Amino acid sequence: SAQVLRVRPVDGASPMAGGQRARVDDTQASGEDGSMAQDGAEDSGPGEAPALEPAPMLLAAEVFGAQPEARMLLVGDGNFSFAEALLRLEVAGCQLVATAYETEAELEAAGFRDVFERAERLRARGMAVGMGVDATNLTDTLPADVMGPFDVIVFQFPQHPERRKIHLQRQLLRGFFASAVGQLAPEGSIVVSLCRGQGGTPAEEEPRKTSDTWQVQDAAAELGLLLRLVQPCPTEELELLGYRSTGYRCRGLRPSNADNMQDKSFNWDGSLTHVFCRDSIGAVAAYALVWSHDVSLWEPDGFEEEHLQVALRAAVCGEGGDASDGVEVTLELMDQYCRPEDGKRARTYRLTVRAQRRAVSQAAWRRACEGVSKQFSDAADRAQSVSLGALAGGAETVGRASG
Repeated sequence: SAQVLRVRPVDGASPMAGGQRARVDDTQASGEDGSMAQDGAEDSGPGEAPALEPAPMLLAAEVFGAQPEARMLLVGDGNFSFAEALLRLEVAGCQLVATAYETEAELEAAGFRDVFERAERLRARGMAVGMGVDATNLTDTLPADVMGPFDVIVFQFPQHPERRKIHLQRQLLRGFFASAVGQLAPEGSIVVSLCRGQGGTPAEEEPRKTSDTWQVQDAAAELGLLLRLVQPCPTEELELLGYRSTGYRCRGLRPSNADNMQDKSFNWDGSLTHVFCRDSIGAVAAYALVWSHDVSLWEPDGFEEEHLQVALRAAVCGEGGDASDGVEVTLELMDQYCRPEDGKRARTYRLTVRAQRRAVSQAAWRRACEGVSKQFSDAADRAQSVSLGALAGGAETVGRASG
């Protein structure tokens, strides 16, 4: 938990609830991503946030990792109200870097002068501010003088401009995680807040089908990140601290409003904040990753199921892995076949992994299953003596995607 020295309003902070700015089309936003626009919601403009009494600790500081002496990077903070809200916590020695995806020229052309005013207030208080920073390409777009490593990297309510295409939302998350790990301190955290139902974890009050979610835990696991903690986003506190919910959505869909860009808030009731860390630091996932994959293989001479189990563990954990890795592999025999002409035998298995200390994505498990089954089938096809113990112990480790 973070020690907070004092809390006070920043000139120009607004008491509206917060998020990111969006290019808005002319239709009601209600799609599968859960970020419904509120009809008639208008930008209240800069105003004075209510004064708060000093407190030994505030929930917002704890949730987002604003600790003394920490270096924090905020990406996609379209109107910088999130950065201003965290700055108001005045955590001793906490260094904040605020960035927005839009360039200065784009913001100027859209007429969002409040963004520039807020950026100047932040700079006046010593915060680094960057525009035109791509969360999926931080190495090339972050200002040279504010590069990592960072103790905390926060993406508050990410949203692809084509919000109705859920595969693009997943792609955005994967691109962000791939970029963020390169700027993250060894024991640092990546924090992502999502609207109700988007994340797809068991923490959701009203779970959706996996296919209707952004699959945030799986996206992070592909980059070696464990979901360490999920908790409600502290919306009420952020609101009091001056955070305003906006987001850049698409431009208008009709020729008459194609050039219109508008600020609107979105529905953040039930939103969750997800905290990720590298699996290499020994953390335990808030929810185990469980994946199943079916494979068929030819039996080599002397085949035993234990050999297959060991080989799969080695593919996920590397050689020498043990129970402390928190990876369980189970086999369910689905079918068997014996070829009449030569007696060659085949088996079909449902292979399931349950990982709580290793970040095993669905794609990584699929690669492991296919790779190991091919090794066993190749051994059978060669029709030669193979040391199955060596095969199990020397299975090639299936690496994670590098982004």
